[in-house]
Amino acid sequence: MSLKFKSNANELIVLVDRKLSSKIPLLNKEIDLFLKDIIKDAKTNIATNKSIDSNSLINSMKISSHNNIKISNKTLTVDSPYGAFVEFGTKSRANPPSSLTSYASNFKGSSGGSGDVVKRLEKYLKSKGFTDDEVGALTYDILVNGTRPHPFFFPAIWKNRKRLRSKLIKILNNR
Repeated sequence: MSLKFKSNANELIVLVDRKLSSKIPLLNKEIDLFLKDIIKDAKTNIATNKSIDSNSLINSMKISSHNNIKISNKTLTVDSPYGAFVEFGTKSRANPPSSLTSYASNFKGSSGGSGDVVKRLEKYLKSKGFTDDEVGALTYDILVNGTRPHPFFFPAIWKNRKRLRSKLIKILNNR
């Protein structure tokens, strides 16, 4: 007894495309909501942490669109020179989650922006109400030991990822 399998890949592709094409607007809508929720939660994470300079960091999150395919192809970025340092920490105080260690290592040795780092640190610390003596000691400590992480971006992704997955499954399972 022999078994024969017959398949027409082109018919299968057309069938899948037809089934999915009606769901693409719903899928795109959920992906857009997912990205907006990440930004909202990341901004909340930044705003509730009073030990970081949050203004330019909050305003640096952007969604860019690449409209070359049917399903949403968007990129969410933090376009701040010090965003990675806030997320992962610096120098000996850097402590990225184990799942992001290789990603975080891409930022080692990079600069957090242009200009004089010491002057920027002093300006920031003075704006937080530290005295000149405290500013000097804190600046030295930061330059030697680094800063501890204040994760804001990836926790927002992880929080919203489960909801996105369940929404997409629900959309794809509806006939």
